[in-house]
Amino acid sequence: IYQTDADAAFIKANNGIDTTHIAKNGGSIWNASTYQLPINTEVCKYGCATQFTSGHIIGNAGQYYAKDYLTGKTHQFVSQGVADYGSASGDSGSPIMIYEGNYGGQSKYTLYGIHSGSSNSNDKRFFSFYRNIKNRLGVVCITE
Repeated sequence: IYQTDADAAFIKANNGIDTTHIAKNGGSIWNASTYQLPINTEVCKYGCATQFTSGHIIGNAGQYYAKDYLTGKTHQFVSQGVADYGSASGDSGSPIMIYEGNYGGQSKYTLYGIHSGSSNSNDKRFFSFYRNIKNRLGVVCITE
């Protein structure tokens, strides 16, 4: 079993990337935080399959297993955020954010992680914390 705390991949992007399409209603990610969120903090996700959903943090030390269908290996993801927002297949990689308010007519969000998956046995959703992704891959979030 391969164990890691960041379920993420690095993709090099060209200059001029437009980040306004990853948050609701043309909002943008204006900050990325490495802090751990307190239990019951409201978070939101904007995914390909389910679009905008929200929920609350229910844990900060979750773990789950996923099979790599390409190699057949099982991965154990540890130190994951756990929340109860809605998600479906196709939402993996979606930003997990906190709504910070409306500034000058534009919604602003702070990135806290990336959606990884869900538990089949209950309504738990797992996400990799931005701090783990940053530490593991050495990348930073593109903000406006």
